[in-house]
Amino acid sequence: MYLFADFHHSQRIFGQQAVSNGGSEATMWKPSQARVRRERKRNTTLYTGIHVAGFAGVLVALLFMFLAHSLRAPDLGPYLGKVMAVDLPKVQNATWQPGALREDFMWIVVTRDGVVYFRRNRIHDEIPDVMRAALHDGSEKKVYPSVDTYGRYAKVKVVLGQIRLAGVSDVVFLAEKLPRAAP
Repeated sequence: MYLFADFHHSQRIFGQQAVSNGGSEATMWKPSQARVRRERKRNTTLYTGIHVAGFAGVLVALLFMFLAHSLRAPDLGPYLGKVMAVDLPKVQNATWQPGALREDFMWIVVTRDGVVYFRRNRIHDEIPDVMRAALHDGSEKKVYPSVDTYGRYAKVKVVLGQIRLAGVSDVVFLAEKLPRAAP
């Protein structure tokens, strides 16, 4: 502990000011006051709330992560592969068709051996009737056929004729897009 010869010097260090009553009496420095001051400095304030800036930063990061994931065009391969095995044609200039992800989209599958499915149900020659019923239920007036690459064109031609009989002229063939070659 330091001993101070000069009273005013010790008051300046500990932050006290001398108060004089007509020059006769001054307040003296007391060790208990220094202890109280040290304890006040040591007291920490408790924050019972949440830091909003950090929380907002995490939410913005999550928002961008989910936006980046949802803006990507989903791969239809897993959906088609679970239902029936169809080798879709691979093309360079395929365009994204968001209507093909609707629950009520008209999806016709022609497999390699010529079997025809309409929305996971095997059908034979009743394609126009089934499509008219789907249109009556509110489906989009667009058909998305998935035709196997190694299937026979004769069967596809018959299916396209039955689609025209149902009154639908907008046909979009589903295909896989090839990745771009590096230059």
